[in-house]
Amino acid sequence: MHLHLRKRNVCALLTHCCVSLCVVEQATFCSWLISPRRFWGIASPDGRHSLSRRTACASETDVSYPGTAADMVQAGVPAEFAASIVELSSAVSAKNTEPVSDPLTLLRFFFSSSQDVDKAAAMYHQAVAWRSEYSICPVMERHGDAGQYHADGCRRTDVANWIWRRNPGASPEAALAQRHCFFGRLGRTAPDGGPVMVWRLGQADWAGYERENLFDTLMPALAAHFEDSFQAVRAASLRRGALVSARLVVDARGVKFSVVRCIKFFRIVVDIIAPHYPEMFTSVSVIRAPGFVTALWPMIRPIVPPKAQGKVAFFGEDYASNLLAHAGIDQSILPKSLGGDAEDDEVCEAAPVPVGIQI
Repeated sequence: MHLHLRKRNVCALLTHCCVSLCVVEQATFCSWLISPRRFWGIASPDGRHSLSRRTACASETDVSYPGTAADMVQAGVPAEFAASIVELSSAVSAKNTEPVSDPLTLLRFFFSSSQDVDKAAAMYHQAVAWRSEYSICPVMERHGDAGQYHADGCRRTDVANWIWRRNPGASPEAALAQRHCFFGRLGRTAPDGGPVMVWRLGQADWAGYERENLFDTLMPALAAHFEDSFQAVRAASLRRGALVSARLVVDARGVKFSVVRCIKFFRIVVDIIAPHYPEMFTSVSVIRAPGFVTALWPMIRPIVPPKAQGKVAFFGEDYASNLLAHAGIDQSILPKSLGGDAEDDEVCEAAPVPVGIQI
């Protein structure tokens, strides 16, 4: 009986994480959970964390959105939502693509707020304040290519052309993340241009993270991963002229009961990171899932919001055809360790954490 309950708890935890990433009904900005300096280990250039809600910054190749319904439709917003996005654009004083204020990104906030303009505006302002307060610019520069951002988190470069890549040589923190974290964005995309994210969830050394107190150290790498993928979906959407979202592939082989050690990690993902990257995923495919995970899904499915039920799916070892049907991506674009053609180093190694590791 005890073993059965532990299995149920692990499955519920995994499902809660995946569903929460898919559907964020409202922003839950838990500033009490963790302080900015502790969360990032980075201060703003002036030593403070500004809560500025600046809405006039622009990238070097920005375009202006006058804000009529016709403009929104031309930008890719479905006609039935154009008037609402005009209203939202006015509510947040959007003038161009930054800060995260192009019509299709505003549409993400709108969808994530149950299509309520007031809630979407509040969520947007919260996200913009978060980007400034938690210093997205230095976080991204510590984990990859520099020169993409202004100090306040607004894009400096062309929003429709996202070229940033994770670089283990950028800093000791980046090297540590490459070696011991478990996530990455692949070089190849889905057919619609959407990014493909891979998590080696079953290989992550949760016990090692806890033993060496690495959760706070590795969290900026996770934030860079989310930011990278979010900017990739923005760029793909702007190029396509329609909303494009990411596919998340979670490799669950090796998941053990010790995954409960990652509750703190998932809580931060759900409560702090996910609300600021709305409507980023179109599917979450859990592959090579242990039998106990897939067996318990039918019991958990009824409590999952209907909007999210079709986004989350669990597959076993023979997952290629199911992945294509569910996420629209071919196995060939995955890393070689998952039967694809991509290099394995496109995803962090998820290597065991040595005792006494030093950064």
